[in-house]
Amino acid sequence: MASLAEIRQFMDFELTDLSEQRRRRKGPYTLAWVDIQATALPPRERCWDKLKRLRVKDVAPPKPKTILHGVSGLSEPGRILAVMGSSGSGKTTLLNVLSGRRHLQGNLFIEGSVTANGNPVTAAFCKRNIAYVEQVDLFINAITAREHLNFHAILRMDADTSPRVREEKINKALIQLGLGDVSESPIKDLSGGEKKRLSFATELLTEPYIMLCDEPTCGLDSFMADNVMRTLKGLAAQGKTIITTVHQPPSAMYDLFDEIFLMVDGKCAFMGPSNHAIQYFAERGFLCPYTFSPPDFFILLLSVVPDQEEICKQRIQGITDSYENSVIRADLDGKIQFLTSTDVPVEEESELKAVLSSYKSSWWTQFALLLRRSCRSVIRDQASLKTRIPAHILAGLFFGLCYFDQRSSETVRISLDIWRLCSSFLASETVFSVVQILPHEVPVFLREHHTGMYNTAAYFFSRVLAEIPSIFICKGLYILVSYWLVGLSPDFGRFLGCCVVTLLTSGVGFAFGMFVSMTNDNITVVLAIAQSILLPMIIVGGFFIKPESIPWYMYWLKYTSWFYYGYELLNINEWNGRAELDCSSAHKPNCTTSGELVLKALGYSTDNVLTDTMALICLFFGYLFLGYLTLLYRVSSRYCMPARCSR
Repeated sequence: MASLAEIRQFMDFELTDLSEQRRRRKGPYTLAWVDIQATALPPRERCWDKLKRLRVKDVAPPKPKTILHGVSGLSEPGRILAVMGSSGSGKTTLLNVLSGRRHLQGNLFIEGSVTANGNPVTAAFCKRNIAYVEQVDLFINAITAREHLNFHAILRMDADTSPRVREEKINKALIQLGLGDVSESPIKDLSGGEKKRLSFATELLTEPYIMLCDEPTCGLDSFMADNVMRTLKGLAAQGKTIITTVHQPPSAMYDLFDEIFLMVDGKCAFMGPSNHAIQYFAERGFLCPYTFSPPDFFILLLSVVPDQEEICKQRIQGITDSYENSVIRADLDGKIQFLTSTDVPVEEESELKAVLSSYKSSWWTQFALLLRRSCRSVIRDQASLKTRIPAHILAGLFFGLCYFDQRSSETVRISLDIWRLCSSFLASETVFSVVQILPHEVPVFLREHHTGMYNTAAYFFSRVLAEIPSIFICKGLYILVSYWLVGLSPDFGRFLGCCVVTLLTSGVGFAFGMFVSMTNDNITVVLAIAQSILLPMIIVGGFFIKPESIPWYMYWLKYTSWFYYGYELLNINEWNGRAELDCSSAHKPNCTTSGELVLKALGYSTDNVLTDTMALICLFFGYLFLGYLTLLYRVSSRYCMPARCSR
C-alpha cells in the first residue's frame, strides 16, 4: 500500500503548481488518420545476392511490399479504440505510423496524413503529446520502480520543474497505477502485469494527451490482462485518447472497448462502436453464433483457412469493399472533414520547437544520472560484481595452489606458463563478462535515446566508468591471491608492475568487449564475433609461437594483439635485472642463468617497455572509440531518411 505521506501528497496536488504546465498546453486531442498507405521498401541488394540471382534464374529481385492499404480512422478523447486483427494484419505498423517515431517506421514509405484536432501531426507534437507503450517492456532490472520513474522524470520533464512537483508526479503515477506496494522493489522482482503498468506510469510522467499501446496484454494471464485493460479504461476516463492493439481479447475485455478497428491484410474491415459490430456483420449475412464471443467470431471471419484460400480471400475482399462503401465510412469521413474545418486549439509549432529544441537536461546531468544508474546496476547485479569477486578469488587461489612450490625445479618454464595463463584468462574473462551483460542494455538505450532523454556519449562513457572499478577490483584480488602463492619475484615493485600490466591488459579486453557488445543485441552473435577475433589475438600474442616466427603475411596482426604487449611487459617485469637463476635441478640442457638471457631467448627487449605501454593505452582508447562509433551508427541507422519515410 502507498504510505500515508504519499496519499496526502496525492490528495494535495491541486494546491501545488503541478498542473501549471498542463494548463499551458492545449488539449485534449482527437487523433485522425486519412488514407494511410505504408510500403516496406526492399533492402539494398548485396553483391552476393546479385550473384545468386544471376546464377539461379528463379530467384526474383526483392520488391516493395504494401503493408497498409489506404486506411482511415479516428480516435476521440475519453474513449478506448481497440485495433484488432490476426497476426500480420498491420496493427503494429499502423501504431508506428501514428506515433510519429521515425526509428520505429524503419524503411517504410508512408503516404497519407495524420492530424490532431484537424492539424497535421509533427514530430515535435508527437514527442510532446503522444506516449507510445511498446509491446516489449525494457527496463534496467537492477534498479527499483521508484528509481526508474525518478530517472525518467528528471530527464523527460522540463528543466524548470521543481523537485517537489517531480516527486508529486511520481507518487501520483505510482498510486494511479497501483504500484505503491512495489515502488521500492527491484524491477526484476515485479510480475508481468506490474512491469506493464510501470511502462504506463513511465509515460504518464509527461502527462500525454494521446496514448498508443501495442499489445499491452501480451504474455499476461487473464487476470493481469484484465487489470491492465481496466487501468487503460481509467486513464481514458481522465480525457486521454487511447489506441491499443489487441490480438484476440476475451469477452470481458472486449466489453471495455468503446470502439474497435478491425484490420485484415492492411485494410479496414470495420470501425465503429464495439456494440454495433455484431449487428453490422449480421446485416451483411455474417451471423455470430451464440457459442462464439465477438472477438473469436471476427478473427474467424477475417482469417484465411489453409484449404480454402481462394474462398476466404474473396470473402475478405467483399467485407473490406463493403465497409469502404458503407454509411459508417461516410460518417467517418464527415467527422474528419468537420475536424479539419473547425478551428480547434492546438499548440503552436514555434512553442513546441522552443520546448523540444534540445534535451530537457544538460549533458552533465544526463551523465551523472546515467552513471548513478549504471553503478547501481553493477553493484546489485548478481551476475556482475557479487559473483565475479568470489570467482576471481577462488580462481586465484586455485591457480596459486596448483603452481605452489614448483618454481624451484623449472623456474623459467613455470613462469612462462604462469604468464600465459594469467594473460589469457584475465583478458578473455573480461571480454566475456562484458559481452554477456551489455547487449541486454543496448535496446533500453536505443528506446530511451529516441525518446529524447539523453545523449549517446553520455550513456556510453557513463557505462564505461561504471564498469572499470569492478574490473580493477576483480583483477587486483586475483593477482593479490595468486602472485605470492605462486612464488614470483618477492620484490614489491615487481608486484606493483605486475598489477599495472594486468590491469592495462584487462582494460583493453574490456574496451574490446564494449566494442563487440555494441554490434548486436543477440548475445549468441556477439559471443561468436568475440571468439572469432580473440583466437587470432591469442595465437599471435607470443604464447605458443615466437613473434619472429610468425609468417610475414600474419606478422602485422601481432601489433593489434593486446596479449602480445601484455605478455612482453609481464616477462620484462619479471626477468629484467635478475642476475642469477638456479639451474642445479633443471633437466634441460639449455638452462638460462640470468634474466637477460631469458628475455633474449623470448625475443623481448627492455627498450620496448614504453612502446608496449603506449600501445596498450592506444588500444584501450581505440577500441572504446570504435565501440562509440558503432553505437552512433546503430542510432543513426534506426532512423529512416525523410525522403523515403513520408511524403
